[in-house]
Amino acid sequence: MPDEGIRGGQLQRGDRWRGQALKRFGDAGEGGQQGGIIHGFPGIGRDAIDGKGRAARFRAITPEDGTSTMWNPFAISVAHAQDAAGGAAGIAMQIMPLVLIFVVFYFLLIRPQQKKMKDHREMLTQLKRNDRVVTAGGIVATITKVKEGSDEIEAEIAPNVRVMLVRGTITSVVRPQAANDQGSAVKSG
Repeated sequence: MPDEGIRGGQLQRGDRWRGQALKRFGDAGEGGQQGGIIHGFPGIGRDAIDGKGRAARFRAITPEDGTSTMWNPFAISVAHAQDAAGGAAGIAMQIMPLVLIFVVFYFLLIRPQQKKMKDHREMLTQLKRNDRVVTAGGIVATITKVKEGSDEIEAEIAPNVRVMLVRGTITSVVRPQAANDQGSAVKSG
């Protein structure tokens, strides 16, 4: 049986066993007294000195003054678990690094990507005839016909070779430099 250690709540008092129910915390005792159980640990404190073993560690207590005592091993840990005053400031300081990381990500990653997407959409709406474009596949073509209200554009990829392109596949517009730009001028010296 699983409860063969102290059978039926038998307690050892001195050298003899007697059948007595263990008193639990909150049970009524004789004359309105309550009993408690001391939970000791083997080989520690007075259990190591008197050597009574398991039965001595689980004996019922009824103090002479009639009060109930029960040793609570969690009382010390509850006192140490108390949080310091100023809990609201502590929460704000814990959340602050997360907010700072989000702000950095927004300005370094999200905002530039949104600006780039907006510029790309604007470029696709301003396509016109004779613009040279580069598709997502790397094909360079010249636009020959733009259908308003449609996503399809007709482009020429070689002399007399025309294909239909979808606006979304165009990645950039190649604009030829004007002859009077400073970048194209050759310095003579």
